[in-house]
Amino acid sequence: MASLEDMINALFQSANDKHETVVEAVFTSLRTIGINQPERFLLLSHNFLSQQTKISFKHRELILKSMKYVCAENVASISNSTIALVINLSIQEITRLKESSDDWPITGSSILVVLSRNHCKSVVDCIMQKFQIGLPFCHFIISTLGEIALSNPVDFCPYLHKVLNRIIPMMGILKAESLGEAYLEFLDSGNSQSYSEIADPSALFVTIYDHVVSAWFSPRDNRVRCANLHMLGVLTNFLPLDRLREETSRLIRMIAPVHWKTNDPVPSIEGLCHIIQSTDKLGFQINDSAMDHLLLCMIYQVDAMSQVKNVSSLRYQGEVLRFFSYSTKQYQSRLCHILFDKLLSGQERMRCDVLLILKHLNHYPWTMVGQY
Repeated sequence: MASLEDMINALFQSANDKHETVVEAVFTSLRTIGINQPERFLLLSHNFLSQQTKISFKHRELILKSMKYVCAENVASISNSTIALVINLSIQEITRLKESSDDWPITGSSILVVLSRNHCKSVVDCIMQKFQIGLPFCHFIISTLGEIALSNPVDFCPYLHKVLNRIIPMMGILKAESLGEAYLEFLDSGNSQSYSEIADPSALFVTIYDHVVSAWFSPRDNRVRCANLHMLGVLTNFLPLDRLREETSRLIRMIAPVHWKTNDPVPSIEGLCHIIQSTDKLGFQINDSAMDHLLLCMIYQVDAMSQVKNVSSLRYQGEVLRFFSYSTKQYQSRLCHILFDKLLSGQERMRCDVLLILKHLNHYPWTMVGQY
């Protein structure tokens, strides 16, 4: 076994080679050894990263990445003591710097997410020790909690109230926009259906809505602003009927102008879909003028004749069509009236957009487009 340890340590040292082909070969070797000898490999990885505090972030990332693969393949067979060491190491890695644009903290975070599938309590308990009111913390802690909530929502449920009760008092005093974005990522993970079946955090989410809509609407970072708008749409699922009536038209007016200006409009489209779904669930309609304006704007976003068919544009077009499929549940007659008006407009591009929408809607059982 001593020769195996020497070989693994030699591979660790070689992981910082200047030639990419060597680095790729080292990574493949580490992953293969780790999958076959998970306990030994993880212990040696822990020792190496704990002792070598001055190696480059790229070097650390490659070793963490190999650990993630090993944990994903062997999580059920790794001893609890080794799991505890890996959890503590991963938390140390993601909290090493408050701000970082490197991928190495994300890799450390992904290890925690992988381990949480079988050891949710151990992982979250350790993370919560770093997430105390009054103590400095980094945004990777919060975004990791959000990812764990998404990957294992049932086991995370007992922690939901505890985490939200720590998040809410901090929301009004956040200065760094990376923290704001991480908060929004975590809160967005809280709309899983399993939460509403096991625990009812609605009152807490209403409080969060008040914070987001009052204090977080004008961040400088466009990405944070889009995440904010998406989060507001998600939170409408938790608003009581009277409050939702008050907020719906206001939210549409807030989202629409930002939506047309952003480089990534998908989050705001998803936010609009959540608003439409929440009003449908509670059985009331958005006022006619606001809805007509929104439907007209969205028709122009279909862009069926566009020659650019990359992943981003196709995803955006899919979200726009999804918006129309949700809208037909309560606004079918208004939508069809607008669509057929535009179909007769004589503009080739507009007719192509309308025909694509009608083709899409014809696949949904609750629509009766063919009768118009």
